[in-house]
Amino acid sequence: MSGIDLLYIDADIPTIAKQPKNKRTIYEWYPWSYFNIIFGCLIMGFIAIFLSFRTTMYKEADNNVKARLWSHITLLWNILATSAGIGLTFYAILKQ
Repeated sequence: MSGIDLLYIDADIPTIAKQPKNKRTIYEWYPWSYFNIIFGCLIMGFIAIFLSFRTTMYKEADNNVKARLWSHITLLWNILATSAGIGLTFYAILKQ
């Protein structure tokens, strides 16, 4: 099974080993995702909301490994969406 396949395995499958409790916070990035919907690229913002929702789903299922992975994916996507929004804004301003 590849790493990509592991991202899409359902969270309801029980794990054999108990996961260690990690004291680091797992961020869901909802405020930044909403910011991207309002001020950035609309489509990319909705994708960021979906990624935040996946993070929350794994976090509530106590699957901290996958929640942390999806949190990092959401962070990277939000950086990309914000950069695209800023780039499109500057392009629209400078084109005139």
